[in-house]
Amino acid sequence: MQRRTFIKNTAAIGAYVGISSLGTSLLSCNSLAHTFKLKDFGIQLYSINDAMLKNPFEVLTSLSEYGYKTIESFESDLGMYWGMSNMEFKREVENLGMKLISSHIDINTDFEAKVEQAAQAGLQHLICPSISGGTSIDYYRNYADTFNECGEICRKAGIRFGYHNHDYSFSLLDGKYPQDILMENTDAGLVDFEIDLYWVLTAGEDPIQWLQKYPGRFTHCHLKDRENLPLSQVDASIDLGKGILNIPEVLRIAETSGLKHIILEQERYPIAPPMETTKANADYLKRVLG
Repeated sequence: MQRRTFIKNTAAIGAYVGISSLGTSLLSCNSLAHTFKLKDFGIQLYSINDAMLKNPFEVLTSLSEYGYKTIESFESDLGMYWGMSNMEFKREVENLGMKLISSHIDINTDFEAKVEQAAQAGLQHLICPSISGGTSIDYYRNYADTFNECGEICRKAGIRFGYHNHDYSFSLLDGKYPQDILMENTDAGLVDFEIDLYWVLTAGEDPIQWLQKYPGRFTHCHLKDRENLPLSQVDASIDLGKGILNIPEVLRIAETSGLKHIILEQERYPIAPPMETTKANADYLKRVLG
């Protein structure tokens, strides 16, 4: 607890360099390129929600041109399929040389219908994006049971179920990490996890240690860098390669730990408009992955 309190209270996260994946010294973008088997990367469309709402066809074309190969959707104001049917959206994405692999969804509304539509469209995963608000370990145990039930419904339809973390599941509650409770009480045959590296960092935790603790469970990662700011400032994402996350090393460990999908996400645009930032992040990833 003393070590954790120190991390959370430090004036800037870069001041704490005892965790291998933190600190301001990044590896060269090309230093580990030859080690990567994963070459394709995707994007969570939440990152460019405003642009997608205006002209999804134009935006998808740009994403393809930038080098994105996979798409993760979410339930936007135009729905999961952006004003199209599930099959129309699938065709649009595939005609551009990309693949719709997953989506974030509200698991409390019409879940079975969403599973059926996702399976028809060839999605591999449906992912719960958040379960914030828990004040007890039992809250997370109950959600683990719910995740197993969702996973069984997805399994019967031929797809997988997953959960995407924020910082709260990596903060101690009653002496335990809620993330441990979720992972230890879900069936690995039914439930996968999407590790959001930014939110692990924001909780003061080391993503590498968690990836190594649960090999094979983190099938997806949300990749976004964190600016060198106090952890109390939660809105601190920044262009890839410009923050404190040692991206090549984290991706190397993630790959050896069973990662299957790299998905870019960004929630703050201090440097450039979203589409420009989206292109810059794709260019960075192409250099890192080789």
